[in-house]
Amino acid sequence: MFSKIWEICSLSLVFSLLLSCGGRSDSQGTAESRDSLFYAEDTLDMVEAEEDALDEVGSIEHLDVNFDDFMFSFIRSRQLQRERVSNDIYVYDEEGNEVALRRTNLRDAFSFLDGEYYTVLYGDAAQIEEEKNSQSDVIDVERIDLDLCHVTTYTFLQEKGKWMLADLADNSFEEDELSDFLTFYAHFSEDSVFQAESIAQPLSIKMMDPEDELGFIDGTIDALQWSIFCPDVPAGVISNIRYGQSYANPRHMVLQKCGISNGMQELFTFDKTGGRWRLTAYEN
Repeated sequence: MFSKIWEICSLSLVFSLLLSCGGRSDSQGTAESRDSLFYAEDTLDMVEAEEDALDEVGSIEHLDVNFDDFMFSFIRSRQLQRERVSNDIYVYDEEGNEVALRRTNLRDAFSFLDGEYYTVLYGDAAQIEEEKNSQSDVIDVERIDLDLCHVTTYTFLQEKGKWMLADLADNSFEEDELSDFLTFYAHFSEDSVFQAESIAQPLSIKMMDPEDELGFIDGTIDALQWSIFCPDVPAGVISNIRYGQSYANPRHMVLQKCGISNGMQELFTFDKTGGRWRLTAYEN
């Protein structure tokens, strides 16, 4: 088993696995739904065309069936931002004056979801499947700044069948229920030496079989080989969408990295044992 895994490792250098680090999963359908709404050229003409289309339809209730469909349209449509932000949310402008959030440039505020991927944190892998089948009528979208140890939470409520941005909160890691993990992960994502020291020995992996496009290889690798498989982990500013998943086990966390342009994903599983967090499993 080890020899085949090592063979895959070598092939990954040829086929640019280090760049993509992605894999097909059961949640691909959900990702593709996001992609169809999220990916268009970011030009003024196309944004205006999308808004004109909404005006012509006169109804966007279909976007409210699934939160992801709504969310990834909301961050690109000025019309939705005007219509779906509570009048009660105020922020401070550069001069220190209070202004209504709906009058600010929300495109900039949600730019952390406008990259090559987004991330979601789960208490366990089973919750990923559950998220597709059910969702709460209160969903928090979090902007997590790992460098500044800061979390901005945008709370969306479904009111009369429509999703509305209803609240905004800013907190430090110390005030967050995931404080322990976020503090660890901020260090893990930025310090290569610390990251190498925080890999389980051995590390469980599950990855696509290059000899069978529908198959996967399960096995383990030595911790020292981690950088060969996928040296890049989400860093800087990441996201978390709280669909309703719980974090009942404070010593276990799954970070899902979802590619936006290709619908692929990676799963990073972390466990805290002996007082230390470690990456214990990786899947693409």
